[in-house]
Formats: sequence, C-alpha cells, structure tokens
Amino acid sequence: MDNKAIIIDPFNNYEIRSKYVKICLEELGYETIIVSSNFSHNKKTYVEKSNENDVVFIDTPAYFKNLSYKRIKSHRVFARRVYEYVANERPDLIYCILPPNSLAKYMAKYQRANGNCRVFFDVLDLWPESL
Repeated sequence: MDNKAIIIDPFNNYEIRSKYVKICLEELGYETIIVSSNFSHNKKTYVEKSNENDVVFIDTPAYFKNLSYKRIKSHRVFARRVYEYVANERPDLIYCILPPNSLAKYMAKYQRANGNCRVFFDVLDLWPESL
C-alpha cells in the first residue's frame, strides 16, 4: 500500500466510529493508524495501552475538572503532540474527530504545509473552547 491515513480520535470515545472509518479507508487502499490520547476524558484516568498495533497513544497531561485551565492545556498539548506525530508520519489523508477544537488549527497548519494531504474534520461537538 502506498497511501497512508491517520485517524485522530482524541478521547477514544467514538471507538466504533473510528473503526468503521478505518475499515472504509483500508478498503480504499490506505494503510491506516488511529491516534488517540492516553488519558480518558470520561474516567479521568490514564488508559491502558491497546493490544491493537494500529492504535497509537499520545501522552497527554491529566485534568480532573471539565471546566478548567488544565483541561484546555491538556487539549492544546495533545493537539501539538499529534501535529508532531503527523509531521513525522507524513500521511496522505487525515481524518480528525473534533473536539478539541485546537486540533483543527494544527491539522489545517499541516495541510497548508503539505498541500497534497487531504484533511477531513468530523465535528462532533464544539466543547470546551466554545465557551
């Protein structure tokens, strides 16, 4: 396979959605990796690494309140680290689930620098930055 795709599923809350998108991309001929945070937004704990070798976990700072500076900081750190990962992997296609909205900024920046990369945003919510 010559084409590489990255699915960014920040909180791994939409696991089923990511898996279906992955199946579709692989049927189209893309070698596909899912990138997610190693911090669970719902449980407020770090997640155990998956046995699946197609999921990459990005180290992300913890936070414990949904309305907090630490949460925004955690999201921004995750977005920046995902950008660094994507820049290293150089995919042909990025499928990015939002929020956090800061991911859109970094993936758009990557796309501008790599015009041949297609970027798709799946906007599920506009939280918390919409406050």
